[in-house]
Amino acid sequence: MHKPIILIGGTAGTGKTTLAHNLCSLLNIDHRLGTGFIREIVRSQTTPEKDECLFEYTFRADDPVAHLVHQSERLYNSINACIDRAKREGTSLVIEGNHLIPRLYYNHAVDLYVVLSTPNLDIHQRQLQGLTHAARELTSSDIDNVRKIGTYLEQECERFSVQQISYPYNLNEIVERIK
Repeated sequence: MHKPIILIGGTAGTGKTTLAHNLCSLLNIDHRLGTGFIREIVRSQTTPEKDECLFEYTFRADDPVAHLVHQSERLYNSINACIDRAKREGTSLVIEGNHLIPRLYYNHAVDLYVVLSTPNLDIHQRQLQGLTHAARELTSSDIDNVRKIGTYLEQECERFSVQQISYPYNLNEIVERIK
């Protein structure tokens, strides 16, 4: 039985966590990780003086795109270690998070790597305050920064020929791509 490895990128509020949860249920995936939680683990092993970028949300940074790239580069080895372990052990894995930027993951040998597209502003604002991040408070500046990250990811998908999809209305199509 083939055990898929799936990477789901996208800015905050695009449905990454929801899609990962649905894929885990539908495909009986063994493990699911969020890059935000990987960041918390790495952060616990360092200090703000050594790794300042890990101690601030990307959408609260002065330059959210540069901050995202810096965090993503810092987390790359840890995320890769998780992918390599899943391959070694023959276990299925979904990793989701905004740190899965195209320039770092476009050529990874995984079963599916997609980046979720940023919805229109009204839908996006509702999704940003969804159930998976219900306690997160966002300012209008935070939302603007999230959308800047979304624009950056769209450009990077184009640049590196990474598939960008809109979610949640096409779950069956996504499952068929994995199979």
